[in-house]
Amino acid sequence: MGVTTYFLSHPEPLAECLLHPRYLVFTSLLGLQWQVGSTMGVALGVMLPSVDMALEIGKMLTMVMIIFGGLYFDVETLPSALRWLPAASPVKRAWEALVVNEFQGIVFGALTGRAPPPPAVPVP
Repeated sequence: MGVTTYFLSHPEPLAECLLHPRYLVFTSLLGLQWQVGSTMGVALGVMLPSVDMALEIGKMLTMVMIIFGGLYFDVETLPSALRWLPAASPVKRAWEALVVNEFQGIVFGALTGRAPPPPAVPVP
């Protein structure tokens, strides 16, 4: 799914995309995220007494990681007792790595010619 999305969102020809370093990092990050999720599933399966319990707790943990991944709200608005959750979320780490991979080195400037453009801000 992610590989198809990458090609649909980039206007470059297919041959250029396949050899681009950002594409290789993108697919590596998706593979790493998949491995982390699989490892967590296996760990739950080993630790819990039944398959049904492992499936239910796995669903719950996945939802917590997605919700507390920092995509839906500002982490600063969390109560202090829950501020460690975004740091422990593999979803947040994967999202941050994918965003840095996509936008690193791109300079954003003004899009309209009405006012003098502000100085370009490079993405770290």
